Amino acid sequence: MRRIFAFQLLKEMVLAIFWSCWVANLLEEGTSLNQAALIFAIFYFVVAILEVPTGLFADRVGRKTSTVLGLMLIAVGFFLNSMTPKFSGLIGAFCITALGLTLTSGASVAWLLGLVQKRRASFHPDTFFLEMDLIGRLATILGAFLGAYLLQIQPKTMWAATGGIAAIATIVGLCLPEEGRPKASTHFRIAASVWTDLRKPVVVFLIFGSLFFGLETGVRATIYQPYILDLNGGNVLYLAYFQATLALARIVGLLIYRYRFQKLKMGLPLCIAALVFFALAELNGGWANSYWHFLSLYGPAVVAIGWYFPIRDSFFNQHLSETSRATLLSIDSMINKVGSGLACLGLSFAASRANLQPEWFFAGGFLLFNALCLLAAAQKQINRV
Repeated sequence: MRRIFAFQLLKEMVLAIFWSCWVANLLEEGTSLNQAALIFAIFYFVVAILEVPTGLFADRVGRKTSTVLGLMLIAVGFFLNSMTPKFSGLIGAFCITALGLTLTSGASVAWLLGLVQKRRASFHPDTFFLEMDLIGRLATILGAFLGAYLLQIQPKTMWAATGGIAAIATIVGLCLPEEGRPKASTHFRIAASVWTDLRKPVVVFLIFGSLFFGLETGVRATIYQPYILDLNGGNVLYLAYFQATLALARIVGLLIYRYRFQKLKMGLPLCIAALVFFALAELNGGWANSYWHFLSLYGPAVVAIGWYFPIRDSFFNQHLSETSRATLLSIDSMINKVGSGLACLGLSFAASRANLQPEWFFAGGFLLFNALCLLAAAQKQINRV
C-alpha cells in the first residue's frame, strides 16, 4: 500500500504544479492571457478527442501499461515545454502532454482501484476515493509551493522540474503490479458494456453534469491565477498560499464527511449542496474587491466541495461495469474536457486581463447547472430503488 500511495502522491504532484502555476508561468514568459486561453483550449480539445481511444486502449491492453506510458509522455511534454521559446512549440508540447494525460486519466483510477481492492479484506469505494483525494490535497500543498518557488527562479525551470517528477512517478509505477485489468476483454465486449452503461439514466445525467463542470473549470483555471495576482499586487507567493489554503480546506471537508456525514448515507444531496455553495462563492468573486473578501466565502465553499469529488466518483463508479470502467471514465472525462475547451476558446476571444471579475459569474452559473444534473441523477436513483 505504501508504494501505491507514493505513486499517487508523485502523480498528483505533477498535476498540482501544472494546475497551480501554468497560467502565471505563461504570462511570466510573455504570453498574453488570450494566447494562454487559446493554448489551453487546444489542449482540452486534444484531450477530449483522445480520451475514449485511450480508455479503450487501457481496457484492452492494460491499465498499468496505459498509466505508465501516459506519465512518460507527460514528462516528455514538460521537458519540451522547458526548451521551446515559440508559441507554436508550446502548442506542440502541450499536445504531447495532453496525450499523456488521457492515457492516465481513467486508467490510473481503475488500476489503483483494482490494486487496493485485492489487498484489503474489507474494501469500500468511498474510503478508497477519500484516501486518494487526501493524498491529492497533500500533493497540491507541496506542488503549489514548489511551483511558486520555481516560478520565481525561472519560469522554464518549473516545466523541467515537473517533467522530472513525472519521470520518477513513471519509475515507481513500473514497480507496481498489473492488476484491475478485465480478463479476455474484446473490443466487442467492451463496446457492448459501454452501451449498456450509457443506457442508464443516472450515468447520463452524471455525464451531462461533467459538461457543465468542465465549462466552469475552463473559466476558473484560466482566470484565477491572474485574478489572485491582481488582488495581491502581483506577488507570486500568494498563488502558493491560495492553493495551500484550498488544499487544507479540501482536507477539512474530506475529514468532516468521513467522520460526520458518511454514516448519514446522503451522498448526492451533499454533493448538490456543495456545488450550490461553491457557485455562490464564485458569484461573490464577481464583485469582491480584495483577496480576503474573495477568500472569506471561497475558502468555506472549498471545504464543502472537498467531499463532492470522492462522493461523485464513488457514485459514478458504482454504476459502471468492470469490463468497460476505464472507457466510461474516459468518456466522462472527454465530456468534461470538451466543456473546458469551449470555455477556454470563448475566453481566448473575450477575456480581458484588465477586468476578470465578470468571468466568475459564468463559472458560478455553470456550477448551478451541474447541480441540477446531479439532482436529476439522484431522482432517477430513487425511482430505480
